[in-house]
Amino acid sequence: MPRWIGKYRTWRRLSRSERATGRLAWFLLPLISLSIKFAGLTATTRWLSRRIEVARRRADSVPADFAASAARLVPLMASYSPVKAVCLAQSVTLWFLLARKGIDSAVRIGVTKESGVFGAHAWVDMNGTVLLDRPDVADRFTVIV
Repeated sequence: MPRWIGKYRTWRRLSRSERATGRLAWFLLPLISLSIKFAGLTATTRWLSRRIEVARRRADSVPADFAASAARLVPLMASYSPVKAVCLAQSVTLWFLLARKGIDSAVRIGVTKESGVFGAHAWVDMNGTVLLDRPDVADRFTVIV
């Protein structure tokens, strides 16, 4: 069976609201990735923050499982993205999707140095709950943001 058939079946199993969130994530991921690359993280989040208030005014009621659903959809849509969306772009995208629904969260950035090799990683923290990674991510990285 071709890969695209499995991906299509996965897409069809999503609810209508999940597909809408997925489409928005798919659209945002390359924009956010490129914006971070060329304008920087601060300018990107500032630009997105201005769009959050407009979206919040139009937001309908938020399903209880929206955060978990969006956290599943962002990496899925990143796999379809024409631009490579690393953890930072995925985290900013998820933060934006949650914020526009009125859900408070924060992008966390952590660093580590193992065997002389520097590493960095980003994830989303929603009231102490880690999204886009394992719950012990803060133990593996030193949080700097």
